[in-house]
Amino acid sequence: MEGVSWVPLLLTVIRIPMAGLVWLAPGDPAYVLSLMALAGITDMLDGYLARRYKHHAGTPDLRDAGAWLDPLCDKVFIVSALAAVVVSAGPPLWTLPLIASREILQAPLLGYLRMKGVLRRYDFRASAVGKLATVVQFAAVAAILLRHPSALPLAWVAGVVGVAAAVYYFRRAYRLNLEA
Repeated sequence: MEGVSWVPLLLTVIRIPMAGLVWLAPGDPAYVLSLMALAGITDMLDGYLARRYKHHAGTPDLRDAGAWLDPLCDKVFIVSALAAVVVSAGPPLWTLPLIASREILQAPLLGYLRMKGVLRRYDFRASAVGKLATVVQFAAVAAILLRHPSALPLAWVAGVVGVAAAVYYFRRAYRLNLEA
């Protein structure tokens, strides 16, 4: 089991080049949906492997890197895929910040955690509302890509759920700060 320590991290980081690959054919639904599915699979698999082999996960720094890299790589992928699809499919531009509201609102969270000195203690694991936000974001991107009539309603749902997720994560950070 010695060699497994880097596998979850590799599965996490692979979403960064995948974010760039979306731009090769952002108007091709089969291509983009395949990349989105692969990103989802790598996200589930990296988490599963990290939990399963936690006692073989190498140094604490390696474990900590996976904890904060996973949500970062998720955000890079979803924002890149969303931007590529919006540019290609041509929905109203306001759908981009609406669907990416969680990512936009959470961007300052890392700075806040670092400023308060609680970054290493923050629990980066996704919550149920965070996972729901990701599912709705992917559904909205797919609907835009496929030019489905549900695209704009899904964009609004993604925005609302994204704001709820961001509020949840900020509250988690605030509670952690109170415990410090």
